[in-house]
Amino acid sequence: MPAIQDALYYPNIHITNHRWLKTNLLTFPHILRMTPHNYVPDDDPMIAKLSRAMGARGKPLIDQYDLNTPPVYRATDILLRKLEYDLNTDPDFAKKYSVGDAWLVEGAGSEFVLHENKLGFALRDLLERNRLAVPVNDERGWLAVHPTLVSAFMSCVAAAASKERGLEIVTDDGAIHDAVASFDTSAIYDAIVHGRKAPGMLKRPRRTRLAQLVIINNFDVDALSVNDLISMSQEEDALFDFRQKVAATAKKIPEMDSEEELQSHLSHHAERLFEDWNESRSSMSGFAKRFFGMSVVKDSESTIGDIVKGFASYGTAAGAGAVVSQVLGYAPGLAVALVIRGLTVFADMRTAEKTSGLRYLTLLNKKGAATFVPAPL
Repeated sequence: MPAIQDALYYPNIHITNHRWLKTNLLTFPHILRMTPHNYVPDDDPMIAKLSRAMGARGKPLIDQYDLNTPPVYRATDILLRKLEYDLNTDPDFAKKYSVGDAWLVEGAGSEFVLHENKLGFALRDLLERNRLAVPVNDERGWLAVHPTLVSAFMSCVAAAASKERGLEIVTDDGAIHDAVASFDTSAIYDAIVHGRKAPGMLKRPRRTRLAQLVIINNFDVDALSVNDLISMSQEEDALFDFRQKVAATAKKIPEMDSEEELQSHLSHHAERLFEDWNESRSSMSGFAKRFFGMSVVKDSESTIGDIVKGFASYGTAAGAGAVVSQVLGYAPGLAVALVIRGLTVFADMRTAEKTSGLRYLTLLNKKGAATFVPAPL
């Protein structure tokens, strides 16, 4: 089985939305964060525990991507040239993206800051000389930068890192995701800074959106503990098959520009996948339906009809026992045939469930993520 694609989180280091994180950890084996060299994030207890917990392939569920790599250096060089061009050709550029004194406060929001170790010397020098970056008070190593430039820089770096390691980019900021998906540093910069959408720009993979809709719309992921997430991360075979099943379904959705229409299609198929999973589970009702829905002997139809009615009228273990006695009274051969047929059908159903592309949902359900009808967001 091929290794399952991991995810790269951006544009921030710290993850604060636990539901978003749990949903992504259920659709990717690991999530990597872009961190400066030797930087230790100040995480909340749950995030910190997930960063230490070993998941699939002996890697932490929340891992780090070291930015000291050649692809990141190349992306930074391109970004440097783009900024130099804008500063030299647009007299209002520096003023538009300069850092105001109002941002130079302790605890500035993450959307306004970059760590100096994420920037090469030349890029940092260019930003500081043009007052596009200044040190944040009492925050060693952090620079206050206009949020648009922060997004542009982190998005360019994310695209380079993703391409190098074959990672899928994930973010809780949907507004900038489509630009990053292009993997083209220059196009990303132009899309975020100048609002230009490059031809052929990619969208977030439909397979990921569909898989997450199936989970978030139908399962209570909030109920999952850190240990549950660790356990689910070990189910790589089931996750791989689930992603394959979802990907095949996503291919059925036609190409379209309307995001509203696409969301409607995704929601519809997510509902159908959930219904398919519900129907495939080895419930007694499904077993009985298949068991009695096929002829197992050539005895009298009225005799089998009486037996079926007997099962329906009891519904308890004692009642079932009484019906078995009734079966034996009619014909021992019939009873043996029924038992053999029942065992065969049940074994077939269990085999189908264990090899189903949707068995990952069964595992998720057993971990405590109960199914529910969610309230409107």
